[in-house]
Formats: sequence, structure tokens, C-alpha cells
Amino acid sequence: LGYHYVFCIGLETGKQLSMEGNGEAESSKNIKHHDRKSILRSLDGEKRSITIHDVGEVSRFPDILKFTIAVSSSKDSIESVKASVKRRIDYILQTLRSYGIGEKSVTVSTDINRGEGYEMRSDVLVQHAHAQQCQTARNFLVEKLDSSVVISPISCHCSSALKEQLRHQAFSTAIRNAQNKAQSVSKTLGLSLRAPLSISEHSCEQKLHINTQDDVNAPENSSVALMSNVDPLECQSLHQKLSKASMTCISAVTVVFEAVTTRTCQHKKCPKHHT
Repeated sequence: LGYHYVFCIGLETGKQLSMEGNGEAESSKNIKHHDRKSILRSLDGEKRSITIHDVGEVSRFPDILKFTIAVSSSKDSIESVKASVKRRIDYILQTLRSYGIGEKSVTVSTDINRGEGYEMRSDVLVQHAHAQQCQTARNFLVEKLDSSVVISPISCHCSSALKEQLRHQAFSTAIRNAQNKAQSVSKTLGLSLRAPLSISEHSCEQKLHINTQDDVNAPENSSVALMSNVDPLECQSLHQKLSKASMTCISAVTVVFEAVTTRTCQHKKCPKHHT
């Protein structure tokens, strides 16, 4: 994402010098078109501010991976159907624990129905943050259990906590970007930047990553490898799922900074004086 900012020096009297640009180099060029000394003389003794519009963008891979395991059985007696399902559920839970997937990551729900006999179904929902553990445990269960046990593919999701964290990080990044640009502009004009007078967020957009062919063919992506701890060459489908489910947050802010001229800064013996 490129950035766009508006730089202005505002006066109590209503006078205003505005400059717009798409980058630091352009802003410096525009400033040179003005007589800096004349500008500062005209602003001497007045209250001044620098207003910057900027954005912050942060992206993260999903922090939750899910898959379900459905175990069902039909028997003439309730004891028989319970024993049949329980035996396989115990095996599944033991296998998950052996791969580092504990009780906090597993939910088991059971339904029992009665017709000519008894029908029982138990669903094991796995929600875990470690991709390699999910992938290897699921593959092992698919290999060892018979076809009567239905195991869903792995899906990737971003939790509410992750979305909120992204929002705060994008907002903080936007403010830092605005401060850096304000310092650059104030230095060019010979002004001393003070604390922000106001900070406002205009928008905060969260969106899923739009997967491209380059993403699919880029298994060497170190960020994905770091998150998943699995070689994407050996599991490209998981790599694609992680990429497609990644979340990007973009925050747009306006920050108004107080600014003083070098002359005023010297008169007040300001410790932020720039030579």
C-alpha cells in the first residue's frame, strides 16, 4: 500500500498553507517552491499544527485450525452401541494427546436415537493452534480408522482475539507512520515537532487474504513455515489454506501535531531544538 498525506500549517487567524503528496520526496520538492523564511516570518507568534493522514497495515496467519471426527454405530442394545462408540472415541482421544492436542483443544458431543435398535453418534471437534500437530494427528487417524469413521478436512480460522489484536496493531502502526512523516516535514521547514494535539481513526478494514498464483507456488514462504512448522512442499494444500485464511487489517488515521518555529523554540529554550 502506498500512502497519501496532507500537510498543513494552520493559524488561529484562519491562514493556512497546505501541501499534498504521495511521498517524502515529492513533499520536499513542493516545499522548496515556497519561501521558507517568508513562511516562518508570517507564522511567527502564531499557533501552528501539522496534520498528517496515513494508514497502517498488518497481516497475520490464522491462529485456529479445525477438523472433526464423526464416530457412529447401530446396535440392538444401548450397552452395545455405547461400548462400540466409546472404544473408538477413547482411541481417538489417546491419539490426539500423543500428538500434543490436549483436552482444551477437543470437544466431544454425542447423540443417541432409537429406531429398530439404538443409533449413537459422537463428534470430536478439534480446534488447535499448531498446524503440524493437527496435520500429523489427522493423517494418522485417517490411516488407522476404518471408513465408518468420517474425518473432515482441516479448515483455518482467525479468532476474535486475533482480529482485535490486528486492529490495535494496525492503529499503532498508522500513528507511527504519521509521526515519522510529520518529523520529516517539520525538519524540512525548520519547525520543532511537539506532542500530538489530536488522533482520530477514520476507518478500520479487516479482510481475508486474496490468494494469487504466486502465493500457491511459493512454498518457501518463511512466515508460513514459521507458523505451521511443516514443510509446505510436503503439504501444499495446508499452505494454501493458511494463505487463504490469513487476515489483513488496515487502519486510516489523522494525527494533528503541534509545531513551533526554531525562533520560538530558542526563546523558550526548548530541549527539542533542531540545529
